[in-house]
Amino acid sequence: LWVDLSTVSPSFSQEMAQKTLARKARFLDAGVAGSKVPVEQGSPRFFVGGEDAVFEACLPLFKAMGCEAVHIGGYGMGITLKMVLNLIIGETMLAFGEALVPGEAMGLSRQYLLEMILGSHVAAPFSNTKRAKIASDQYEADFPLKLMQKDLQIATTTAYEKEVAIPAAGTAKEIYALAARHGLAEQDYSAIYSFLSQGQPADKWK
Repeated sequence: LWVDLSTVSPSFSQEMAQKTLARKARFLDAGVAGSKVPVEQGSPRFFVGGEDAVFEACLPLFKAMGCEAVHIGGYGMGITLKMVLNLIIGETMLAFGEALVPGEAMGLSRQYLLEMILGSHVAAPFSNTKRAKIASDQYEADFPLKLMQKDLQIATTTAYEKEVAIPAAGTAKEIYALAARHGLAEQDYSAIYSFLSQGQPADKWK
């Protein structure tokens, strides 16, 4: 039995499923929803693709590792949902950070902007989990920026394979790539704000 928890492309996951089945073994792809803190607390969720009977047999394993496992569909479907969710999070974090920049340039304090935006209906709920990092300019990684860049690459590659257009994701991927090259690869992906506002690593800020 191979239960793959890696965030890889759906097409690669489907290929691995077929190679595994050819060897008379069982396969599940299981995208993990939840970064450092949920994992440490034992509360990540799993989005699982594969045969229903194999999923049912593995439920005790998923329950031991996290709080919930959901059978999404056939091979590659679990990681597909994970890809879609990370695409939303990556683009949303970029838009959130980008919105702060002109507000600060016009004289609104960062603290005021965070309070007003995160207290409004326009902010995605997960954005509140990044408030302290942005407010303090401290970006200890819950989910490293380089992994968000990688996940956006997976999304754009999948879109190419399926002949669909996701132009905003392509732009977002390149902005995260530039931020990584500016020394932010190992910091939390919310450090995309620091790249947009400063364009240099946090330890060089003045």
